[in-house]
Amino acid sequence: EGWRYTPGNSTVSYFYIHSRWAGVKKKEVLCGKKGSDYFESEDEVRIFAKEHLGWKGEKLLSTPGEMMMSSPVISTATTNKRKERNASDGNASLSKKSRTDYQHSDVQKSSTLGNKAPSPTNSKRSSKSSHAVESKESYIPLPDQQLSYKDKLEYCKLTLHPSYKPKTERLSSTSNSVVERLENEIKVFMKRAIGTGYEIDGMAGQSPGFMYICGGPGTGKTTAVTACSQHLAKWAKDSGFAKPCYCHINMASHAAMSIDAIKKEMFKSMAKKLEIEKNSSPTVFLNQFRKKGMILVVDEIDMLFKNQGGSAEEWFSTLIEWCEDKELPFSMIGISNSVNDINATTIRELSNTPHELVFPTYNEEDLLAILEKRIGKKIVDTKALQLIAKRVAASTGDARKALEITSNAVDKALDACTEKWLEEVEADSYPLVKMPQMMRAIREGMPTRHEEIIRGLPQAAKVILCIAVSLGKAWGPTAAVSIATLKKYACQATQHAMLDEASLGQITNLVEMLMDSGLLTTDHDGCFNFNANDHSSRLHIGVQLDDVEIALEKSLLEESSFYRSLVDYVKRECPRPEYQ
Repeated sequence: EGWRYTPGNSTVSYFYIHSRWAGVKKKEVLCGKKGSDYFESEDEVRIFAKEHLGWKGEKLLSTPGEMMMSSPVISTATTNKRKERNASDGNASLSKKSRTDYQHSDVQKSSTLGNKAPSPTNSKRSSKSSHAVESKESYIPLPDQQLSYKDKLEYCKLTLHPSYKPKTERLSSTSNSVVERLENEIKVFMKRAIGTGYEIDGMAGQSPGFMYICGGPGTGKTTAVTACSQHLAKWAKDSGFAKPCYCHINMASHAAMSIDAIKKEMFKSMAKKLEIEKNSSPTVFLNQFRKKGMILVVDEIDMLFKNQGGSAEEWFSTLIEWCEDKELPFSMIGISNSVNDINATTIRELSNTPHELVFPTYNEEDLLAILEKRIGKKIVDTKALQLIAKRVAASTGDARKALEITSNAVDKALDACTEKWLEEVEADSYPLVKMPQMMRAIREGMPTRHEEIIRGLPQAAKVILCIAVSLGKAWGPTAAVSIATLKKYACQATQHAMLDEASLGQITNLVEMLMDSGLLTTDHDGCFNFNANDHSSRLHIGVQLDDVEIALEKSLLEESSFYRSLVDYVKRECPRPEYQ
């Protein structure tokens, strides 16, 4: 109770703040003690919770939306897993020859991995698994399960946090077949890592080595790797393999450390997974790798090289040397936002041309699916969700940015309905988060350089923008205009020197260009349903962003008397119609 998170800086995505600092400004909190008053990663919070709050780890089968600081629960399944791991650890100490009992596994067949038919002893387990899949299909987003205004909106904020993991979000929400292929490649890599050292089809399984996963921020790289690792844990168990140790380290929380401190932290994290002393020698670690196996995931791996120079390269080369030992069950996945910069080049050179996957940015359809998966389709206006998906897709494709801005819009809706917090939401009260709140959140979260966009427009689009914005300003917030009327005023304002020959379809295309660029907003609260295929439908042009008007003043209106004359014409000759 009282814990919160706040956006981070250039090296940290989020700061997690202890409840004792409730109501205190972020700047003051950061003057406190790291690891006690505030935290830079979820791993740090978990360590603190285990040491000071009696937390015993996450539930194996957690309720959707369960907070990171869940109450201590140790399920029977968890206990069984520990027994199985201890048994597998005992088997791991046998000679390599004894591990050939698993020779029927299909680890090295990349296209058929995971298709092994379950044995009779696993039939009950398989039945349970298929039943779980059926239940996922009827999954209802957590906010839709709440009753009151406050609960629905607060649970929206919970599910919009980047750390919240809805069921199979990345694997099921995206329509991008490229991403699906990339995720399959990650699974194949992990399966080969699990099979290292076992005899498969008469041959010893070899380590897949190092995989480099890169792409822009918020493109789902970490989410994909995490989802694949969870899938592989079950696959290993069902296929008869010993579950390997899986260690995930985020370099962003170690970037300011010396290379010696970074190595110490990495060994500490791996030692915890291997259940050995953190100060053990590298030889002990290598022996444990041979017994238990290790898949090391280094997130933000490019941060390793930013301030460390040659010493970081030396340490990275050691890790690569371990990866390249085909008989050593040690594999590594590096995740990075760097695609073509100097750090990416360094990683490629030192790793001797790794298996590389480049994640594309999310498109509009992907982002909309992710948002709807988390908060449903009722609480936030569908047009508002479409707007934020379109804006983010057009700029960075960063899913975290879309989540952050939508969460900000939910905050604004919470502030607007304080008197209704405890009331049950009636069916006719939806949506709770409306377009004006989303527009304000977008304005705060995505400051756009409108001037550059305006200067790059074709002249006809500049004319339409000037007329539309001027009409909206002159006629007020309820101003609406049809495509035909917009063309008429544009022709008159230019003294019929432009657009006379343009069809209504061409004018509509110009309007859509301005909408896609974020320069023209054509709806406010759903009263005007603009249809590009219906030239009689009206554009709600009285809701333009102040930023666009200011950018228009600083660019076209200052630089050209022609565009200034268009605005003056609208003010002088275009009185507000009586029906407005």
